[in-house]
Amino acid sequence: GGLLLMVLSAGLIFGLFLLCSLYLQNVLGTGPLATGLAFIPLALAAGAGAHAGGQLISRRGVRMPLAGAFALTAIGMALLSTVDGNGSYMRDVLPGMLIAGIGLGVAVVAASVAILTGARHDETGMLSGLNSTGHELGGTLGIAVFSSIAAGATGGIAGPGAASGIASAFLAAGVVASVAALIALTALPKASRFLARLRLSPHEMPIH
Repeated sequence: GGLLLMVLSAGLIFGLFLLCSLYLQNVLGTGPLATGLAFIPLALAAGAGAHAGGQLISRRGVRMPLAGAFALTAIGMALLSTVDGNGSYMRDVLPGMLIAGIGLGVAVVAASVAILTGARHDETGMLSGLNSTGHELGGTLGIAVFSSIAAGATGGIAGPGAASGIASAFLAAGVVASVAALIALTALPKASRFLARLRLSPHEMPIH
């Protein structure tokens, strides 16, 4: 369950960066430097989410924090799915970017802990490698899937007309996040069982 959720969370993160970049540069005409600076709030939000995730996991396990994180991500993606050709960064991008960033910050940390907690000492190297592989695989799939949706909806990813395709890709990302929340609720252990394992291997808990 943790590995599947890592793939999904990485796909959503890469997709979020890609789609926001396409919208800012190809639709709104924002320059490369300004676009890069526009992602600073997202980085800060993800960092805050990662810190909060570490605190939540130690008290609530991974199931509910992950489900909540993906639900929050779905809300952020839903806000971003309203972008259009006459939008603006402050009104149409920043609110959804911040909400999704916080959710995904929590999700990545919680998914990593879910993968590694309870592993035998001789399994930790393999599972750490799977964790990294899941992140890279998810990112690759996220870029491929969401860019294909954005381009396929309008036949291109540049110009004001591309906004509707990008909005459709954001909506699809929201659906993926919602499905991930349901997977977290069904595939991960309850807090009582998970925390008992975590106490046996506290070194697996990230420090933020």
